[in-house]
Order: sequence, then C-alpha cells, then structure tokens
Amino acid sequence: MKMSRNVKIDELKHFNRDRLLEIIDGDEEFIIVLVKTFFDHFDKYLNNIKEALINQDENSLKLNSHTIKGSSRSVSFEKMAFYASKIEEAEIKQKEKIEELIKNIEEEYLNLKKIFDF
Repeated sequence: MKMSRNVKIDELKHFNRDRLLEIIDGDEEFIIVLVKTFFDHFDKYLNNIKEALINQDENSLKLNSHTIKGSSRSVSFEKMAFYASKIEEAEIKQKEKIEELIKNIEEEYLNLKKIFDF
C-alpha cells in the first residue's frame, strides 16, 4: 500500500487484517508467522533509529526507518508505516520532530502488541 502524501493518520488502521488476508490468500496461520517476525526484528531497527539520531547519522536514520516502513506495510500495519515514512522523509536536524515520531512509533507498537497477544 503506497501512501499518498495527503493521507491522514486518522484514516489509517493499526492493522488492516482484510488487506493482509487478501495478499496472503486468506492464510490465517501465516499472519501469525509474519507478525511474529516483525516483532522479533522491530526493536533492533527502532534502536538503530534512536542511535542514528544521537549520532546525527542521516543514512542510518533513513535506512532503518525505511526498513520499518517496508516491513510494516508488508504486514498491513498502516499507522506504523505512516510514522516510519515520516521519519524517513525528515532531515536529521529535525530532532524534535523525529523524537515525537519515535514516540508515536513506540505507542503504535504497544497498540499492535495488544492486538496480537502471543
């Protein structure tokens, strides 16, 4: 799902189950595999984003936010993908904006963990 620049966060779902089921031909069990894989790798990429901000490493910031964006889209985590795309678009000098987006991502992660209680 490519998001246009005009998309508003309120228009997005935490998890678009119907869209993901369509992509994976209705395989409910595969959803669990995909989501567990996402959760297993999420902390690494988020920590890399935080370190990139501290170290003013724009390449790492963009690479790791791009990775979260792509993996979020692959499991239909629409809001997570939105926030990650905003970090990817930001300039490293926009520290406060990026810090706020990181908080949004952390909150969204908690929302998703509530949806997938395993």
